[in-house]
Amino acid sequence: MLSAQELGSLSASTAMEPLFRTYFFADDLVLYGRASMDTVSTIELVLLDFYISYGDLGCFSTPFTLSGICYASLSICCLYTSDRLDFFRWHWNSQFTVRSAYMKSMEHSWDPPSKDWDIVWSLSVPQRVQVFLWLAMRQKLMTNLECQRHYLCDNVSCSRCSFAESTIYVLCDCSYARQVWGVAFPPSPCQWYPPPSQWICLNADGGVCPATKFAKASGLLRDSCGTWTRGYGHSIGITDVLTAELWAIHDGLIAAWELGFEFVQVQSDCAKAISALSVDNASRDSCALVRGIHSLCHRGWTIDFAWIPREANQVADQLIKNLPLSQFEQVYINAPPAHLVDLLTRDINGPPYN
Repeated sequence: MLSAQELGSLSASTAMEPLFRTYFFADDLVLYGRASMDTVSTIELVLLDFYISYGDLGCFSTPFTLSGICYASLSICCLYTSDRLDFFRWHWNSQFTVRSAYMKSMEHSWDPPSKDWDIVWSLSVPQRVQVFLWLAMRQKLMTNLECQRHYLCDNVSCSRCSFAESTIYVLCDCSYARQVWGVAFPPSPCQWYPPPSQWICLNADGGVCPATKFAKASGLLRDSCGTWTRGYGHSIGITDVLTAELWAIHDGLIAAWELGFEFVQVQSDCAKAISALSVDNASRDSCALVRGIHSLCHRGWTIDFAWIPREANQVADQLIKNLPLSQFEQVYINAPPAHLVDLLTRDINGPPYN
């Protein structure tokens, strides 16, 4: 085995490659990088030899090694290139602290900055209202679903109806909440928006079951006259609402391409999905689904994205509600289901939805 002096001279030499491409640092605690189990004992011996030979290590305390353990979550890996000097990725000082370790391990876990919080805390309302809005946006209101997550109750159903009591349900979807919103803000009548002549309309919808967190994605294709062309849908496992909405749009575009349509208008009631797909730099989005949909749009056809109110997307909404959660394989529906015939007729002839 090489001595500490020989190891140091080899590492400092620019003519030879270092023995280990992934190094470690020691300051009261040795964090091994991607060292194999065989090299752990070698590293310990080199550290011990180095300490015995040089005595005082300056900014390093006496090495305290954890034999046989290879750390992955806190590994410090040098970016190895033959023409660059090695450097520490951990910007440390002479003192290792619990705070620095915590910040390093959690640096990729923080929520991304959002201006939505600035809107909440800048409102000219009592502080208790600001706190309520903040809890609602974080989905931390103590609903039955949240209480069950903290083992405070067994039943997640709303006390006024049989649906799972989530934050969005309490504030928006519950029939009693809708009555309150209807009195405060009388809804404007709306109806399905048919696409231009010779175009195909893709109505997409995604949803997540509050109780199980399982998501579904479905939609339908119809012409400018409202005639049903094809429906589709499947379960996509546990994910968030935005991902489910994007899956519904992606699957609908695949179905439209397979049928040979050249002009497709995508209608969705998810403003975030439409906004993410409408920007010019969608090809560089961090979400793989956004990039995939953007790639589909650049085939030999014309795609238009349009946001519509939820009330105008009733057919897709009812289609996804009747899709079994166990249906993970993509299904195609060539004829409209019986429970959607009246809604399809209403989309064409009225009356508008309130």
